[in-house]
Amino acid sequence: MADFDFVVDTHPMADEIKGVSRHVTGTTAAVVAMQTAVIDAERQAAKKICQNVNSGFYTLMHSQISQKIAKGQSDVDSYLMLMATQQKQLKAIKTKMEHDYRMITARYTKLFNALNQNLKQRIFEIDKAIVDFAVREIGKISNRPLNLVAIAPFMQLESLTASQRILGSYIKERSARMLSFIHRFLMDSKRQREISENVLSRQKIELESSQIKIPAVICENVADAAENKSVSVSISQECLSNVPKSEIKNTVFSQFSNVEWKNESVKEEIKGEFSKLNSESSCSERVKKLALELFNKNNFQVANGVVQ
Repeated sequence: MADFDFVVDTHPMADEIKGVSRHVTGTTAAVVAMQTAVIDAERQAAKKICQNVNSGFYTLMHSQISQKIAKGQSDVDSYLMLMATQQKQLKAIKTKMEHDYRMITARYTKLFNALNQNLKQRIFEIDKAIVDFAVREIGKISNRPLNLVAIAPFMQLESLTASQRILGSYIKERSARMLSFIHRFLMDSKRQREISENVLSRQKIELESSQIKIPAVICENVADAAENKSVSVSISQECLSNVPKSEIKNTVFSQFSNVEWKNESVKEEIKGEFSKLNSESSCSERVKKLALELFNKNNFQVANGVVQ
């Protein structure tokens, strides 16, 4: 059998395989780097997505809470305005009821006093003799024993001396009592004079009578949807006590229906003062803007006199 012996050179194939091995190693390194980059990119993307989700959730919650706060503030402001309006209405009703009560009390007091006096005169006239006896004569009879002097029942000569002694003792007793009363009155007067001198000032004060004019602001507003009107009067809180304030308000309420009104533009001083108070107020900007708009649209009237 023939035997063949061949020598094959494997160096070229080994060189090619070696080059392929280098490329495979480079590909493996590229794959590893790509995997690392992909993992890092996924981690960055996940982190960014979480941040965006957290930011969106925070923004949503903040928006909802802000809306609830705004709604609650609006409800509170509306309730405060309603309570202020009701307070003014109750004060106006209270003032009017007090005024009506005083007027009714004075009228009925005068009426019943006149009726009592009239009835008393009529009753006295029914039986004048008995009334005069009961009112006038009984008093005289009751006081007569106190004014009379006891007389001794003697008819002989010694009765004169006894009666004079009794009369003298009675006069002495009445005189001593009267002197005691006078002494007590003088001592009380002296004590009162000393107290008055200690309290009163010796400086002479000249009194002068004067008149002052007090401005009054009358506000008539519509209280409810039925267009029921209520009237309130505001006067100066300085230089006046409660009694003059009540008298001024009662006079204004009694003459309110007879007052003649005329339209007049608002003075610049009043506008400036209102703008200053409105800007310094702690209310919200919406309330300030609405108050300024109502002030500018309102028609002001001043009293032109009282119609008799």
